[in-house]
Amino acid sequence: SDHISGVTESEKKRLMSDGFSKLEEAEKLKNKRDWQGLREFSLKYLTDNLMIFGDLNIIVVKMREILMDSYIELCQWEEALKVARSLKPAYEKYYPPINPFIGLHLFKMCKLINQTCDDTPNLQHSMGLLDRVIGILTITHGGTHPYVEESKGILKDLHTEITERLTTQDEDNM
Repeated sequence: SDHISGVTESEKKRLMSDGFSKLEEAEKLKNKRDWQGLREFSLKYLTDNLMIFGDLNIIVVKMREILMDSYIELCQWEEALKVARSLKPAYEKYYPPINPFIGLHLFKMCKLINQTCDDTPNLQHSMGLLDRVIGILTITHGGTHPYVEESKGILKDLHTEITERLTTQDEDNM
């Protein structure tokens, strides 16, 4: 609530309390699996409150997580990736570098990048993130965890694809 300026302490407390109530409402929609309603609810909350709270406020972060999940459930990959990218700085501020939340968030980001982006720079960025995912999740979940194994497989596939692209590009330039 540090971002909230120009309001009294009691108003700050009221705004935060209202925000936590909205998170509870969002969780109810999530439990009902009402993804469309959840998307609309979280978008409205963020539109109305982002300027009040700022990007790093815990309520904003949690509401963005909910929004990202609703986009994923609705197969709106590009929108989910935008939200995932907006969450990354907050995660990196709140959690230490080796933390399961960071690893799992980066794993989601990689999958979204791979789902939505076909250009070599984005795929190379995804490879760098996957290296981090594997490092983090190996420590937090163990080297044989399904997410670690899946990350290794995705990384191998990306490496093969990018190598083929660069080889083809080199051959075309000869």
